[in-house]
Amino acid sequence: MESMPGHLGDAGRDASSSPTLKQDAQSFSSSSSLKPNQVSETSLYGVPIVSLVIDGKERLCLAQISNTLLKNYSYNEIHNRRVALG
Repeated sequence: MESMPGHLGDAGRDASSSPTLKQDAQSFSSSSSLKPNQVSETSLYGVPIVSLVIDGKERLCLAQISNTLLKNYSYNEIHNRRVALG
């Protein structure tokens, strides 16, 4: 089994040293005015990602993250890393 490097391919950042998602993601719309079922766009590592507000919490589109930032990794590599992180 291939080991998964500690960086995000084209993003060029080391995932183990990156700040929390909220600190690194910069919303194009004001995050202080989150409305229920609001759809907006957020920049994650310089890549625009769809952002949804569900139950008052901002959620990012996992399918879009998988197809852009994680496209160089297999499903098993992503799953194993997620399990290892807890």
